Amino acid sequence: MELIYEANYRMRTNDFTCHDLISPTSILDSFQDVAGNHASILGMGFNDMVKKGYYWVVSREKVSILNTIEPGSTIKVITWPEKKKGASFTRNYKIINDRNEVAVVGSSIWCVINTTTRRLERARDVDYEGEIHDEVIYDKINKLDENINYQNEYGYLIKFSDLDHNKHMNNSKYMDVFLDIMNLKENEKIVDFQLDFVHEGKLDEILKVKYTKIDNKYYFAGFINDILAIRSEVTLSE
Repeated sequence: MELIYEANYRMRTNDFTCHDLISPTSILDSFQDVAGNHASILGMGFNDMVKKGYYWVVSREKVSILNTIEPGSTIKVITWPEKKKGASFTRNYKIINDRNEVAVVGSSIWCVINTTTRRLERARDVDYEGEIHDEVIYDKINKLDENINYQNEYGYLIKFSDLDHNKHMNNSKYMDVFLDIMNLKENEKIVDFQLDFVHEGKLDEILKVKYTKIDNKYYFAGFINDILAIRSEVTLSE
């Protein structure tokens, strides 16, 4: 069996920004949903992993927006994993719009955390069984640049509605915070973004976001209690 999975989603109002452009948060949410469904089919879903004493976390995620998606349309989201490499699991994604165009591509790098120690596990008892689909979205997703001179600062209180079932801030919710900071004009379109997840955020903690814009790129670094939690880079069309 080839390890590839697809699902259709109807795009709703909240999937778009006020400029009727697909929201990065919606993209990440659809990726997260389809990945979870596929993992469950493969016996590696949330409940399966908890029984083993593990849970999944995303360490890095990169997305490229290639074509438009229309409100009210139906999209096809496709996902497939790459071969396991050490302690990391890379999963690829495509979104096909209603004109049969590749609208979005992306990849996420997942790792396994021990539910008791909350430390990274190599999890030798977790691996895919089946034929790996050999298409690769990005040859490599490099770690984001740490040497950025941030000019601004923004504080965000992590709320109940931000949490996922691991009880930490859902990965997709960070892009909502960054969108609020960018406050994009109608002619400003996101074409590419990456998030490097370093440390989990919990309820009622303050996410202190340092940020700056250089040319057509926004750079973000989020800290919780002075510990780096997330780093991100967002590229706008020129």
